[in-house]
Amino acid sequence: MIISTANIADIAGALYDLLKDWPSLQATTIELGEPLNKDPSRCPWIGIYPVRMPFPPRALGFGAGYRGQEGEFIIIIQQTHATDGKACLQLLGEQIQGATSAILSDPTLKGTVLMLSDFEVNFLDVMKTNDAIFQTAAVRAVGVTTVSGG
Repeated sequence: MIISTANIADIAGALYDLLKDWPSLQATTIELGEPLNKDPSRCPWIGIYPVRMPFPPRALGFGAGYRGQEGEFIIIIQQTHATDGKACLQLLGEQIQGATSAILSDPTLKGTVLMLSDFEVNFLDVMKTNDAIFQTAAVRAVGVTTVSGG
């Protein structure tokens, strides 16, 4: 019996392509698997990171689809403004809107998963760096598919 699982790097690459191609994110630096940005001058910035890949049982027995595969990703979104936290939040909100719209517009993530399950936005950090306001949010997305083979 040969079982084939999805490649988490392929799913991450699909997320990268979706965000890179989205019209409102064209001026955004988007990176996949790179170190987390710590430099406000690089904003607007988005980083894509695989988090985990559990394989929960889906049904009793064996055969194709008897085990699920849930690729979990964190998409870090960062924005900065020279002086104003409210203005920075507005800019961050626009980046979040673009990223979530891009992902929800193709819930199969370019055919790499069957569907999205968990999907949420968390606001992580607000700090002042080199006299600039620097804000960070994270989109958590889980793409669900099944293993094949058997």
